[in-house]
Amino acid sequence: EGIIEVLLSLRVNALQIADALSKHGVIVDRKKIHLDTEHIKSLGTYTAVVNLHKDVKAKVNFEVIAE
Repeated sequence: EGIIEVLLSLRVNALQIADALSKHGVIVDRKKIHLDTEHIKSLGTYTAVVNLHKDVKAKVNFEVIAE
């Protein structure tokens, strides 16, 4: 499993994660990405759940790093 890096601006949300995934060739609608919290405001490693289909979910690990 790889970890996707997301730059911390003011806060990280599903849109930034979708953008980071697209840079790796994975296109996901931001509305299908679920975080434990609405916005991430701290550096660190996190996990998001992506609803790919009604019965199919994937966990995506990502790291929030400073700009």
